Amino acid sequence: MKVRVQELLAIMQASKNQICELVKKNTNLHEEMSWLYVPKRRKNNICLVAHIDTVWDDERKNLAYDSKNKVIYSKSKITGIGADDRAGVYSLLKIFCELSNEEKPYMLFTDYEEFGGLGAFEAVEKFGDILSDVNFFIELDRQGSREFVTYNGEEANKDFMDFVTSFGLHHARGSFSDIAITGEMLRIAGINVSSGFYFEHTPQEILYPKIVADSINKVMDIIRNSRNKAFRLPVVERNY
Repeated sequence: MKVRVQELLAIMQASKNQICELVKKNTNLHEEMSWLYVPKRRKNNICLVAHIDTVWDDERKNLAYDSKNKVIYSKSKITGIGADDRAGVYSLLKIFCELSNEEKPYMLFTDYEEFGGLGAFEAVEKFGDILSDVNFFIELDRQGSREFVTYNGEEANKDFMDFVTSFGLHHARGSFSDIAITGEMLRIAGINVSSGFYFEHTPQEILYPKIVADSINKVMDIIRNSRNKAFRLPVVERNY
């Protein structure tokens, strides 16, 4: 699967309101800060995650594509391109179009990830009963290429780690994303996969469409091989 640069740029340059409307058209459960697509095959399926907000939101201007170096960048010295996480939004929508109805996963879009994951908290509150059925989470909200990070001790689960790394992904360290919240609260394993951007949250942020395409293909391979692959986190007993 190849990425069309102009399609990717359209997602990158769209306003937040435009992205909200696009996400609503491709999901069937809507809340204020979270939107969920529930697929035809509800059992034995995974959930993809991306967040629609960026640290720049509608301040992004002068995005351009360098055809020589094959990279998207900002001509502005003040704002970045918002690939964190518009690259993830694009990836989810592209995967949705590429897969058959039988293959389609759950898709969760959130808002305000950059403000502590408010949309993820809302998603657990509003969609928790539905999401508790998913096999595991995959978020596309990570810098770099062919890396994944975990947040809730998944690295202790050898079967899960062996499964993920069998697709050519390498474990790295990360700080935070939505699945840190959904995974902890629902006790479901998750990974955050590289989406091809670098220098996020800075005016020097760049995005490689070729890596976006590679990440999409990796995730589609995982989806097609994820049946009967449910991974849970240990239940944490709390005494209040």
